[in-house]
Amino acid sequence: MQAGEIIEWVAARLGLAASMIPDGGVIVGAAGTEVHGILVTWMATAEVLSKAAGLGCNLVVCHEGFRFEEIPQSPIYRWTAPPAEQPYERPDHPNSVRRRLAEQNNLVVVQIHYGLDRLCIYDDFMPQLGITQVIAGGGYEKVYVLPAPQTADALARHVAGKIGLDCVRLTGDGRKMIARVGNLVGGAALSSNRYWMRKQIEYGAEAIICGESDECAEIFAQEYNGTVLIETSHAASENIGLRRFVRMLKDAYPDLPCEFYDIRRPYHFVCAADFKTQKPP
Repeated sequence: MQAGEIIEWVAARLGLAASMIPDGGVIVGAAGTEVHGILVTWMATAEVLSKAAGLGCNLVVCHEGFRFEEIPQSPIYRWTAPPAEQPYERPDHPNSVRRRLAEQNNLVVVQIHYGLDRLCIYDDFMPQLGITQVIAGGGYEKVYVLPAPQTADALARHVAGKIGLDCVRLTGDGRKMIARVGNLVGGAALSSNRYWMRKQIEYGAEAIICGESDECAEIFAQEYNGTVLIETSHAASENIGLRRFVRMLKDAYPDLPCEFYDIRRPYHFVCAADFKTQKPP
């Protein structure tokens, strides 16, 4: 198997030509490189790249972008107007570190975003929660009915347990009875993707279970019919489907080592109530 063939493999299972996959591709290395082992992960961090090299996996397949891009800022937003800035990717910048690690270890990095969303990520999220009956919408607009109505608080606790998280974030009235929910896995609940949230609310979703959201999106949901948002984690919500992708690859290429690297939620919660007032010495 050559590295670039994995894109064709995913596209074929969607009934598409590889050229129709709208984003991602071979980011580092050559598509014609013979693959000795595959490491699948949500994001190809420096830690992931080092792990791949240690395992002898020379193909890293990531779902999210390999580089951190910046939007150019107008000088008026920078308060000062310095001379033209030199390239921002210094040797210690994550983009530089990642590329250097990949090249030094002869790794090929392939990003498959839309293809994996369609193949396994979107449709694996809700079954993990035990929610499977679609009552409205199609594609990324699906609304599901719960096996039994429950309060938003109870649903949030159920979601956290099913994904293996110690907590989730809830926006809205925790006492609200919920019967119909939307699926905004990954980053689909961010303000930049508002279309999907709007459509699910209009299809009758009383709560939306999502990966990652932001406060503008949360306020929009509250003002639109008091919709509850239950936010898990961008990575945690998509790791479910990525694990199945690894199983699919193992079935298709039984003689090729294929591993999964679990990117965890990068933050934890610290509450003022967790700390006792200490007297000065």
